[in-house]
Amino acid sequence: MQRWTGGLLYLIGGALAGVASAYAMIQTAGITRLGGEGPWFSRTAGQDGIYAQSYFLLAGRLPAAPGQLTEAMAERDSAGQPLSASCSYVLSSSGALPLWWSLSALSSGTNPLSRQRVVDAASAVREADGSLRVAAARTPQPGNWLKLAGGGTFTFLYLATPAGRTGGRPPPLRIERKEC
Repeated sequence: MQRWTGGLLYLIGGALAGVASAYAMIQTAGITRLGGEGPWFSRTAGQDGIYAQSYFLLAGRLPAAPGQLTEAMAERDSAGQPLSASCSYVLSSSGALPLWWSLSALSSGTNPLSRQRVVDAASAVREADGSLRVAAARTPQPGNWLKLAGGGTFTFLYLATPAGRTGGRPPPLRIERKEC
């Protein structure tokens, strides 16, 4: 009887270790830092592997076909501090944006996204000089506003149509913490 119990525990332990290692690979596979030391990173560059594609599927999203969309995520501001929903941020453009782009603030447990949690090329109001300024806060802000939900950490998600060879170029957006 002890042999069966030991064998069963051995199989269960092996299965749990396999699931844990697969989950760790899904969370880390295919990540590419965009623009050196900036806050933006991407998973779209490494979508050729099953682990990188599984990341999107576990989040309830389909991975974009290579070359169809450029995707970048930021979990820290431009100064390197983790993004916190208890703080407010200003994202400002530092260059030309593509014809179509979308910016959203994702936190755990916020599905589906409300209209205030997405700003895109069609709904954004540009400054007089053509630049873009987006406020991300829990309370309404004048101009372009991304509503931050609840507490804890969150991630900025930037999607855009690629313009030419955009390979490892980060989004032209700077993330500044305003107040906590």
